[in-house]
Amino acid sequence: MLVFIDESGDPGLKLNSGSSEHFIVTLVAFEDNAEALAADQRIQQLKGELGFAREFEFKFNKLKGEYREAFLTAMAGFGWFYFSVVINGSSGRTRFRIRRRTIWSNWRTWFAERWPAATHRKKTLNAAGD
Repeated sequence: MLVFIDESGDPGLKLNSGSSEHFIVTLVAFEDNAEALAADQRIQQLKGELGFAREFEFKFNKLKGEYREAFLTAMAGFGWFYFSVVINGSSGRTRFRIRRRTIWSNWRTWFAERWPAATHRKKTLNAAGD
């Protein structure tokens, strides 16, 4: 199993000082490593089809809608799943500071409890670089 974890937004809750309203953490997982490799190869092929350099990274917040759609269409045929948590910092109910190390630790624990076969891949689960 191969797992990728990424975040978007700012875990700080200082909305008047530039923090984003939402903090999102998403986990994308491939249960089959061969399927993940095939998806990666398709992404490389798609970069060429769209005229992007091999080093190009698909960043959806900066990507035109037609490229987003092309990416998602290309990935639709592969066996993967995702899980996201969205924290709305502007709701007024959030009265705590989110620490990145705590988030990654909690995600690894949550994932390991649900998919024990993946726990032997701690390096993969530690995609945050911690």
